[in-house]
Amino acid sequence: MAFADLNLKRNYLAHRLYDLFSGTIEETILPRTGLIEGDVALFSEKAEGLAEELSDFAGIVWREIGKHSNLSKVAQQREELL
Repeated sequence: MAFADLNLKRNYLAHRLYDLFSGTIEETILPRTGLIEGDVALFSEKAEGLAEELSDFAGIVWREIGKHSNLSKVAQQREELL
């Protein structure tokens, strides 16, 4: 379920912003109307939060794969880089 939510958010930010601002889709995750200059911060926060969530999720997946494979040395090196 967490992956589906992350995927939805990623796809929305990556592929639907043009559609949002061109008016071809409804406002759902992000607003389109009544925006002020400071709303740039809202969009930035959403994008940064999503990037952090994706990174956390990738780390969890990487650790679990490492537990069940012979890639433990590679996983340990990746952990050191994070």
